[in-house]
Amino acid sequence: MGFMIVSVACAGCKQLGIRTMITIDGDHEPAIPIGGRPQPVCRQCFTFHNEGRIRRGLEPVPLHPKAYYIQKEG
Repeated sequence: MGFMIVSVACAGCKQLGIRTMITIDGDHEPAIPIGGRPQPVCRQCFTFHNEGRIRRGLEPVPLHPKAYYIQKEG
């Protein structure tokens, strides 16, 4: 048995000129639309995105409870 680890740069932070690496579950990727397609983002950017949706009267995007959880394969 091993672990499935996906390490990517947060697309939200990248837009701000910050390089933030995140470890996510590839099966439950936390993503928001950036540049017209879903991009992986850190928890802070995901929360910021949802706060903006709520202010505009929209439903927040659900975050899977295991989005930032490293899972065992097998």
